[in-house]
Amino acid sequence: MGGKPDIVRRPPAAHKIGMRVPFLFALAIISLCAGCSGETYDDAGMCGGRPANWLSPADGIADHRAVDVLAVTSRDALLWNRRPIARPLLDEYLRRAGKFEERSQVVLSVEAGASCTVVRSLRSSMNDRLDCAGTGICGEGAGWRHWAGAKPVD
Repeated sequence: MGGKPDIVRRPPAAHKIGMRVPFLFALAIISLCAGCSGETYDDAGMCGGRPANWLSPADGIADHRAVDVLAVTSRDALLWNRRPIARPLLDEYLRRAGKFEERSQVVLSVEAGASCTVVRSLRSSMNDRLDCAGTGICGEGAGWRHWAGAKPVD
């Protein structure tokens, strides 16, 4: 027992980095995919389809009603009336819009390739904050017009 004390050898720094590369790579891949369902919006599936109590472009826009367009790009960027908007501010806009006496029609316009997770979340927020079933002001689709032959609003 009187031998040499155990010496703990540490690997060289290059070896430490080499061990971390696979871990960091895996972590990066997981981060990129976090929250991704892999399912995207397309004209055929529409992430489960437009909610039953929502309007379609064929229903048109009610006379003298203002329209707010909430767009989701194929990269999941949010636009409110063609301007970029952060989700917390959008939720505040929807909350306020749901309390106005004269409510505007809110149209969800989604580009093919947008994440279904994002689309479903937006539908839920609109339903909760705008009372879509009770008010009939929510719609989804592209090509909304005030009257036949008019320029689309979305």
